[in-house]
Amino acid sequence: MGTSTNILRKLAIKAEVVQDPRVYIAPDTLIGFNSSQAKQEHEMIEDESIVGVAFKDLPLQSIRKVTGTIEADAEDTSIATMLAVAFGADSSQVYTMPDDKNERSVSMVYLDEVKTNKYAGCFLNNLKFDSSSGEGLKWSLDYIGYLAEVRDDTAYPTPSINPGNRFLHQQLCGTGSGYFRIGDQANALDSGDNNDKIESLSLGFNWAFDFMNANCQQSLLPLSGQGGRPEATFEFVIARHDADTFLAWRDARTQLQADILYYGSATSQLQFEIPNFVVTAVEKTDDDVTKLNVTLALARNGLGTNYTNSNMTFNSPIRATLTNS
Repeated sequence: MGTSTNILRKLAIKAEVVQDPRVYIAPDTLIGFNSSQAKQEHEMIEDESIVGVAFKDLPLQSIRKVTGTIEADAEDTSIATMLAVAFGADSSQVYTMPDDKNERSVSMVYLDEVKTNKYAGCFLNNLKFDSSSGEGLKWSLDYIGYLAEVRDDTAYPTPSINPGNRFLHQQLCGTGSGYFRIGDQANALDSGDNNDKIESLSLGFNWAFDFMNANCQQSLLPLSGQGGRPEATFEFVIARHDADTFLAWRDARTQLQADILYYGSATSQLQFEIPNFVVTAVEKTDDDVTKLNVTLALARNGLGTNYTNSNMTFNSPIRATLTNS
């Protein structure tokens, strides 16, 4: 008996025009995903009445919610839409978080063996990047939607943007054109701040989108910031503990900066700049060759044009820059 691998499934997306209500726009960017799940479900109102018999009546249908997850390899074409929507702002493929709120959303379309499944008004609740030695850079996200899914027999749209060149963990090596740089804020980072002992890293951000319900069956249009401030996270593993640098930075609460460049070629690059953070925890492993698990706390880089770290002149906790041409 053969084993299904779902290779004929498809997922495509497109950033929506900011409006209320959002409307479905035929997606034009094909996502080469590793796993994906989209579901629509309704909360149920249980029958709590007492009528002298042991059995409840059927529950009634209540609030509708659309949720989903996507995991994929990071590559240099379709990732542009994900970065623009997740960060909330972009300018010539430079992505920063606006300092008030994120109103960006996407339309999505899935193709399964039965129907074309359409989703509009989907807000990316978080986006996380992970890479580790011997593997590629991967991203994962959760999203929420407030509009009902549509399942019909319409033709699947023809994407004009297809998956491109993948980014690899090894592209961070300082002996090439990529790098992982970290240091204090005394001056701008350079090749002297390269660290080539990064076994793995994780970088993410969350806008805290959440469902808000009133006297309608569907949720209100989500707005970021309603459930809390956006959060950025950063952690990595040092493959070999051979210096107390990170321990010293932790103990002194040294304000740090980082510059991370995945360099595939002159026309395939992804850079993350992190201007202002401190080391909050350094865990030594009990391996024969000790490793360090380093956790960091990220913050805004000042207010307005008064930058905490003047080597990076933007306020967002993370800035991403994509080069794909």
